[in-house]
Amino acid sequence: MIRHAKKRKILTALLVGILAFVALLACGVAFVTYLPGINLNDWFRATANYWLLFRLLVYMGVGILLYFLQRSSSPLPRKAIILIVLAFSLNEGLNLLYRL
Repeated sequence: MIRHAKKRKILTALLVGILAFVALLACGVAFVTYLPGINLNDWFRATANYWLLFRLLVYMGVGILLYFLQRSSSPLPRKAIILIVLAFSLNEGLNLLYRL
């Protein structure tokens, strides 16, 4: 019974991820199709500081969630936290390289 619930949670998370990807892809296709005269690269460069602020807010939210997970009865392994921090660091490093 427990294995079935775990499998269902994994499949639900996978479905949500796939649906989010398809929604993002559909938005991108609609944007390119119906707004062909807008240069996205210039827009991203003009609003780079706002995107940085948004990412920092997301990181803060994830940090708060990690803090509450650590204080719960079943905390995350240290390896998982290190991987999350490395993923955020890699993301910011790539964004820094993109802005150069």
